[in-house]
Amino acid sequence: MNQHLQKLVELSSIDKEMSSYNPKIEEANKELEISAKNFDEISNQIQKLEDSNKDLLVKISKNESYIDELGEKLEKKKVQSASLKTEKEIQSINIEIDIAKEQINFANEEIARFENYIESNAKEVETLKEQVQGIEDEFKNKEKETARILEDIEKSKAQIQTKRDKIKSDVNVKVFSFYESIRKWAGDSAIVPVKRKACYGCHLVINEQTYSAVLLSDELITCQSCGRIIYLPEE
Repeated sequence: MNQHLQKLVELSSIDKEMSSYNPKIEEANKELEISAKNFDEISNQIQKLEDSNKDLLVKISKNESYIDELGEKLEKKKVQSASLKTEKEIQSINIEIDIAKEQINFANEEIARFENYIESNAKEVETLKEQVQGIEDEFKNKEKETARILEDIEKSKAQIQTKRDKIKSDVNVKVFSFYESIRKWAGDSAIVPVKRKACYGCHLVINEQTYSAVLLSDELITCQSCGRIIYLPEE
């Protein structure tokens, strides 16, 4: 195996090691995102319940005003009924009085119903606020833990990057550029071994001519099927 190829194999190994940190970073951030999402969801529930109670208070206020209006109307009808003389007039105003009383009763029932909703919502808000406090504490702990994990990862990556830069400095510029161009689409499988005459990138058998080139040539050889750099691993 020529020197350039040997360096590329080392470089590929380091790039794989560097990429192995990506899932760890994603997992650490994912845990933090879950805590943040739970916090936001419960906070939104609390906001909806509090907004609902505001609307209910407005409805109660409107019903109370309506009751006041009906009360005034009822008093006027009672005064008016005292001056009536005919049975028909008395019967008519009594019907109006009864309707006003029913409307007052209905409005009072609505107020009681709305007050029950407000009480129920308030209890649920208190329960949710307790949950929020717990989630907020959990989030802060997750945030610290995530920061620690990411800091450790960055330190490890920095050490690996130093090794990579050292190897890169020993690789011919054109060879490195060729490797990077393949890595853009092949990722960490830009350079792969040949085993049992098969490319371990696309897993297809290479032809005899290419296999002979891998065995004998000091040049970089690519798989005729997928275009990855291939090499014969040293036993």
